[in-house]
Amino acid sequence: MLFSEQLQAQGGDVPITVIAGQSQQVLAAADAAMVASGTATLEALLLKCPMVMAYRLKPVTYWLARHLVKVAYFSLPNLLAQRPLIPELIQDAVTAERLAAAVEAQLDDKQATAQLIAQFREMHLSLRRDAARQAAAAVIEMLKNSGHATVPKHS
Repeated sequence: MLFSEQLQAQGGDVPITVIAGQSQQVLAAADAAMVASGTATLEALLLKCPMVMAYRLKPVTYWLARHLVKVAYFSLPNLLAQRPLIPELIQDAVTAERLAAAVEAQLDDKQATAQLIAQFREMHLSLRRDAARQAAAAVIEMLKNSGHATVPKHS
């Protein structure tokens, strides 16, 4: 694992346990997390885990993305809320000092953390849409309208 290798190369004697393939369990147990942009931020939101989002791209990729894609936020929680809920550190803002300060703020401000978790809970509820039932209804409607298949009636 890259993280473990880097930690050893730095002579790190900090007791760190690396857990792979169990993101949901780790996020559910965490008081706060550093998360890369993408679906991991949505996963952390759904698990009500306060987070700091950090993302770095190659400079040319970042330049192209900033000129081609116009969005107010990078993280899914902020995009969904249409306002800054979580800190976003992008490109040169991603430094050890800024990451540490942002995570420390998440851990230290209990009132803000409680409000964030409440907002995550509301967002989670608004995202729940009984997808399986909606998909089944859409397929049944398509079959009815196609004239190619009969849909059995259930009582």
